Amino acid sequence: MRERFYILILLLVVFLMLSPSIRYDFTNWDDRGLVLGNSVIRSLSPSNIARMFTPRAGGTYQPVRLLSYAIDYKLAGYSQWIYHLHNILLYLLNILLVYLILSHFFDRKYASIGAFLFGFLPVHIESVVWVAARKEVLSGLFFFLAIYLYILFRKEKNGWFFVLSIISSFLAILSKPSTIVLPGMLFLYDVALSERKFSRTNFILYIPYLFPAILAGVYFILLAGTQSSFHTGGFIQTFFLEFYIAARYILNLVFPYHLLPRYIVSAPVSFLDWRIIFGIVFAIVSIYLLLFTYKKNRKFFFALGWFYVGLIPVFNIVPISTLMADRYIYISSFAYPFALCVLLGRSKGLRRFVYPVFGLLLVWYAFSFVRMEKVWRNSESLWSYVISVDPDHPLAHNNLGMVYVEEKKYELAIPHFKAALKSMPKYKSAFTNLSGAYLESGRYSEAIFWGEKAMHLFPDDPKIIFNLGNAYARAGEPEKAIPLYRKLLEMKPNDVDVLVNLGIVYTYAGDWEKAAAHFQRMLDSGMKDEVVYLNLASAYYKTGELDKAIGYFSEFLRLYPDSPDAPQVRKNVKLLKSMTDESKR
Repeated sequence: MRERFYILILLLVVFLMLSPSIRYDFTNWDDRGLVLGNSVIRSLSPSNIARMFTPRAGGTYQPVRLLSYAIDYKLAGYSQWIYHLHNILLYLLNILLVYLILSHFFDRKYASIGAFLFGFLPVHIESVVWVAARKEVLSGLFFFLAIYLYILFRKEKNGWFFVLSIISSFLAILSKPSTIVLPGMLFLYDVALSERKFSRTNFILYIPYLFPAILAGVYFILLAGTQSSFHTGGFIQTFFLEFYIAARYILNLVFPYHLLPRYIVSAPVSFLDWRIIFGIVFAIVSIYLLLFTYKKNRKFFFALGWFYVGLIPVFNIVPISTLMADRYIYISSFAYPFALCVLLGRSKGLRRFVYPVFGLLLVWYAFSFVRMEKVWRNSESLWSYVISVDPDHPLAHNNLGMVYVEEKKYELAIPHFKAALKSMPKYKSAFTNLSGAYLESGRYSEAIFWGEKAMHLFPDDPKIIFNLGNAYARAGEPEKAIPLYRKLLEMKPNDVDVLVNLGIVYTYAGDWEKAAAHFQRMLDSGMKDEVVYLNLASAYYKTGELDKAIGYFSEFLRLYPDSPDAPQVRKNVKLLKSMTDESKR
């Protein structure tokens, strides 16, 4: 009973430590695309839920995560508190399941200590406080639940536990595909920890878990748009680089100093790179430890095996976009509290050493946990922190620049975009944002300079072409803007923004008849938009066709009576009508 009381205290303490995040903003790093700009989460109708569960080529397949966001939206719309609270509650359930799993193998006192460690790990902050990382705690819930139910099934021979474990494993995969490693974890358990002797018939039990895992793996490789090449240019180099990264993960777990939401790992140029050599040595040491612990201590073998099996999906065996991120070790991090419990279960002499060391570490983890949680207050605090740790971090500079752009602080934004390009000279997004910042601040010559540099590197990128076209147009060079807009229309013939800007450029060139004809074609093709009506009416006014101008201004007022432009349009209509009356006299 005492241990259960400790777990309740742990859950309460973790909740209180994370509770400030309930008030935190969404970040400008994936939160907007997954939540704020995602129309799929705005309905829980059967047809929309079916849409969530329909796979799309080139996109990730995580429908349970989408469904969880849709539930949040139904409850509180885009109020950020509900999304953060949901993440926290999922994390608390993860901690509880970790305790229940550990209690099957260790004294409950040690299991509660292991749960405390898991709950306070600073590397988990990203997975809990970042709304876009919902998949980590959501898939973790179903993953740990599947493991726990499987253990119950193997111990109590109750088939319902087996069925529920399979269902939970399927939900884990639908929350995050990397949980396809679950059959490997079950194999580890049966080989290392199960009270039943392992036999070939055990493999029959894995089939219901393997089938959806194989389907998810095939989908990920063939349809989800994986990276086309390895970061280092070759499989072998990348493979051993990942062992170097695995060592860094262990360091981050045990000594969480200067954690980052995104680590920049430069690609080694050859096998003589010290990280490759270190990776080879670490791989050999890891294999030796696996073999040694399998013979000497199966629980240590299980912990080490769990860590590496959990890393398989992010080991770049199949190339993925990111080499290293702390959220990648969320499942693998269970190995740490498990290993601690193994140490605590050893001799009393060893416990006398482990307890004080662990106590000091736990205090450090708690302070680091709170400190890292505050980093995620908003986008500005997040990226400012990253730059304080890594001054040359291109993503941090680019995203912090976007924070200032949204606040219209262009003079603060521009140096960050330049810093991003200094670190990563072919950073497409930074080029686009830099030229856009110069454009919005009215510095058209600089916008053109950076836009032309970007066009040289990325001649077919629509955003870069669009920005450069806008810069030419505003700088009074319509003859250079028009070919760019036409090039864009070859890529996207019905892009309203491009069509509108092309028409406006005709007005800059003083060709009002061409502008009128252009906007009229847009309207006739069904592109009804406020801007189209306004520009069409203005163009007809300039060509002297006052009746048509009055007609389209009047149609604008009928369709958009509450538009901010409506008062001025009413004045225009009144003026034009007086002009036509005078001409008839």
